[in-house]
Amino acid sequence: MAALARDPHVGHYHFTVSVRHGQATVHGQVSSTFERERAADVAAGVSGVVAVANLVQQLEAASTDEFAAGQTGAAVPRPAGPDPDHALASRIRQRHFWSGSLHDQDIEVQVRYGRATLTGTV
Repeated sequence: MAALARDPHVGHYHFTVSVRHGQATVHGQVSSTFERERAADVAAGVSGVVAVANLVQQLEAASTDEFAAGQTGAAVPRPAGPDPDHALASRIRQRHFWSGSLHDQDIEVQVRYGRATLTGTV
């Protein structure tokens, strides 16, 4: 699926996609939960796809969180990869854009520390 290859968040991964009667099945391996969900979201956005079976696997990586969690006062590092606030804002904007009743409304999306604020008039 070319849409996955073009996506800036998951385009560097290899996916196998099969589509039958509007049902897309996505296989592959990624590094994070965000990337797994993003792959399904991208596949769902393709014209003609009505359902997605997300069989993408998240690779297990040695976590520095486990080591740091056992130490008092140790800072837990922020995960590498896309900024989660930016990613959430992008997903909200994408859903807003594709909404039949909201796509032409002027709505501003702001995300800070995982909390989304939508402002505007509908």
